[in-house]
Formats: sequence, structure tokens, C-alpha cells
Amino acid sequence: MDYTWKTLLCDCVTSEQVLQVFELLGPAGIEAWSSGPSSYFGSQTARILVAADQLEKAKQIIARPIPQDIADRSREKVEDFEPPTCPKMRRGGSAVGEY
Repeated sequence: MDYTWKTLLCDCVTSEQVLQVFELLGPAGIEAWSSGPSSYFGSQTARILVAADQLEKAKQIIARPIPQDIADRSREKVEDFEPPTCPKMRRGGSAVGEY
């Protein structure tokens, strides 16, 4: 396995932007990491990092317009998780410590 430095690609202000960047980079074979959101000096940005040897290619990819299908997917509302009902207890939630 080769190791490389993780290098800052961009800062994203919204989780929607983070999802869009990952959706763009993944199919191009570029692995990315997110650190954040950070709250330095009141900022709520997530930093997207890529391998140093893939930085230029990643910059070219995110400079292109976001395809409509990726933009639409990043705006889809994800439903809240509903824990399954325990068949023995006949109620939702964790059975741990609830006897």
C-alpha cells in the first residue's frame, strides 16, 4: 500500500456541497476525506482533502459544473431513522437496559 499526504482541495459551507464533491470525485477514482465541520472563529466549514498526487486532477473535476443528477441527489431529504420494533417487547427503541 502506498501512503501519500492528504492535501486540502476545498472548503465546503454546506453538507450538500460536501456530498456533491464526493459524488464528483468517486467515479473518477479519487479518494477524498472530509475533516470538519470546524468551528474556528465561528466558521462552520468542512474541509475536503485528497491525496497530494491527485490534487490537480481533483481541482479540474470540481471546477466543472455540477451535473443535474448529482445536484438533485444532494438535495434529497433523507428520512429520519426509525428504530425497528422489538417483536418480544412490542415497542421501538433499544432493549438494552429496558426490561
